Amino acid sequence: MVLWCSSGSMLLFKGITLSKDFSPNLRFFLLGFALFFGVLKAQFALKKSIKRLLRRYAAYSRSIPLKEVYTKSYALLILLMVGLGFLFKFGPIPLPLRVVVDVTVGFALLFSWVLVICGKGSLFGSAQRDISAR
Repeated sequence: MVLWCSSGSMLLFKGITLSKDFSPNLRFFLLGFALFFGVLKAQFALKKSIKRLLRRYAAYSRSIPLKEVYTKSYALLILLMVGLGFLFKFGPIPLPLRVVVDVTVGFALLFSWVLVICGKGSLFGSAQRDISAR
């Protein structure tokens, strides 16, 4: 969860910082578009991952080793996303697209992390009930 929070914060900050040179109207549109899709990504794409991680955490009575938290396929997915991040940083990607992607992914990660910590919201309420029912 700390990985999600730190990555989300860094991407969100980077995206907002990159957008500072745009006109106010374009900045408002890009950031609004990115935040909207960030919420959708958190709600629909990250929901299953969070439920799976919470179940893994609940299965351990004491602290859980990092290698037990993430499966090999999940670790490979994380490495793939980091690789795509480098491609976005050093590749010939238009700046408005970089802003939208950074803010979308950053906000989705941060939004999902906040809902897990708070334990509220439709996104993770059912996952926590499933865990407590065990």
